[in-house]
Amino acid sequence: MFDEARVRGVTWHIRLNDETYEQAHENFEWRFPDGYNLAWDLLQKHDDPESTALHQAYPDGRRESYSFRDLDNLSNQVANALEERGIERGDRVAIVVPQKPANPLTHLACWKLGAISLPLSVLFGPDALRYRLRDSGANVVVADGSMLDTVRDVREDCPELEHVVAVDADDPSDDVERFDEMYAGHATDFDIVDTDEETPAIIIYTSGSTGPPKGVLHGHGLWAGHCPAFYMYFERDVFESVYWTPADWAWIGALGDVLFPAWHYGQPVVSYSMGGFDVETAYELCEEFDVTDAFLPPTAIRMLMTVDDPTEQYDLALNTICSGGEPLTPEILDWADEQLEGVVVNELYGQTEANLLVTNCREWFPAQASSMGKPVPGHEVAIVDQETGERLDDGEVG
Repeated sequence: MFDEARVRGVTWHIRLNDETYEQAHENFEWRFPDGYNLAWDLLQKHDDPESTALHQAYPDGRRESYSFRDLDNLSNQVANALEERGIERGDRVAIVVPQKPANPLTHLACWKLGAISLPLSVLFGPDALRYRLRDSGANVVVADGSMLDTVRDVREDCPELEHVVAVDADDPSDDVERFDEMYAGHATDFDIVDTDEETPAIIIYTSGSTGPPKGVLHGHGLWAGHCPAFYMYFERDVFESVYWTPADWAWIGALGDVLFPAWHYGQPVVSYSMGGFDVETAYELCEEFDVTDAFLPPTAIRMLMTVDDPTEQYDLALNTICSGGEPLTPEILDWADEQLEGVVVNELYGQTEANLLVTNCREWFPAQASSMGKPVPGHEVAIVDQETGERLDDGEVG
């Protein structure tokens, strides 16, 4: 039996009582309801819309809390404001904002409109930003105040860019709107347009390691596609949890490995615009918000390892860390087991062009250093011949 009382409205199923990895694969099925929309999935399907969705922390010490209902109402206002400015189905809205509420609010508003969101990094210089805005044909850019000068530098080179909206800008120019003023006064209700899991929702650019960055267009089913892996690398314990990552919310790893799957399950996420990774701040955030599960790049884990006896210095609730991007070495696994009192570290693998495809899950099989794990239920993974595309035998290189 599926535990429908706990995962009402889910769009895929791993049976929560599956005892083995093999059973999970065999029993898995994709199931999208008619009229599926990401914003509905992440915000509106939960039994308790007043539960906390976002713990927002700021470097100056300010703290804010947003419920799922808060995010739903605010993103409705943003959707109404964008619609008033002529944004409609299929239009592109770029988001160049760090870990602040304006980032997911803009994504959610786009998905309610049927528009396509475009996450971009606040680390981009003029060339990188210009290329992506032009290539995507972005009609709007919602940019952090720290990025306004860069946006101004490239704006004339982006003929389809009609609106620039600033987040936390001290003194934007006359041709730039303030984000909070843009949506203020608009209605807190909005009728989500007709969509399904195939409706275009988001463009995410590849890193460009083999040529110019490529804009990958994904549909509304994208984040649901990440959820089976999320369920595995957080050790099948995805309820009553608090999630955090220091990773840039422009990256599919941050959005798809933590933020949106956590909201799919109705669980809170900690948000903090850290800039460069700071070890003390990382431990303090985990302690303050009782973070149970974190996504940390290997470099960040190695920086955390420089602190002696962290569980004696900080009162941590950590259960699981997932990581990807480069191989995890044995000393990382040993450190987590010894210095974090048995915290599990699971490696994972995915692509901008695809969902999370491979991960570890200690609950189902032992981890091996330098191994990314096993294929995620709901996905077929194979090594193929580079020339013919034919599947190769185990042990062969492809």
